[in-house]
Amino acid sequence: MLWEEIINNSRLKNLTIKQTFQEEAQKTILTYLSHKEVFNQIVFQGGTCLRLFYGNPRFSEDLDFVLKNKEEKINLMKTISKIQIFMTNIYPFIEKIEIKSQKKDENIQRVILKTVSDLSEQNLQIHLEIAHVPSYYNQPRILNHPPFNPAIRVEEISEILADKITSLGLRTYIKGRDLWDIYFITIEKNISVPWELVFQKAMDYKNIPSEFKEKLLMKKEEIKKNGVSILRNEMQRFLPKTLADQYEPEFNSITNHVIRIVEQVKKKDVKKR
Repeated sequence: MLWEEIINNSRLKNLTIKQTFQEEAQKTILTYLSHKEVFNQIVFQGGTCLRLFYGNPRFSEDLDFVLKNKEEKINLMKTISKIQIFMTNIYPFIEKIEIKSQKKDENIQRVILKTVSDLSEQNLQIHLEIAHVPSYYNQPRILNHPPFNPAIRVEEISEILADKITSLGLRTYIKGRDLWDIYFITIEKNISVPWELVFQKAMDYKNIPSEFKEKLLMKKEEIKKNGVSILRNEMQRFLPKTLADQYEPEFNSITNHVIRIVEQVKKKDVKKR
């Protein structure tokens, strides 16, 4: 793919040139992982998965994965270490690829992939992260990335929603992208929160469900106080400008909708867990 194609695609997608290149690079990394057959062991999830497979208009920067089964063993750094030839063959304007292991312990693996070039818009930084927790509902799907069109094992959208609710409860701060994604899945895709799965995921992250319930409810006041401004700031970065402008008047109703979602947990019984 030539740089001129990236520029032309950015106009069609209503993204910046760098965002367009980043998304193409994400697809290429996923293709490489598919060729290495690692989707027998890991499952694609998160915001980029929502965009590439479920039509979320929000741009997403990184690649997030979980394990297909809790017992799976994979070395992400070793798996990705020889990607340079593959990527530079596809993007000849890249001078080199730098790969660095940022974190590896019993809970998580995180690798940073950087593209290096003289042109600033060609210098990317993409985080790849595997959380050592299982996915419960997933299937292989074809990624639209000609000419490869690889098979990628992805979480079902209801499980991504459970991930988003779990993250909302467990993070020490609010992410506007989580608020948007919860809105997108529950309203635009008409998916109900699978609360049993949410509590299971809380336990996967070593949280007692009753304590998780309290943590999630505590987020309600922060969303009421700061949710709109947090959502606005992030969506100005991650939504195409025309879309962000059109949704601007709806940010208050979106945050109120997420608050109502959070309040649903009050009625969920977790005493037997």
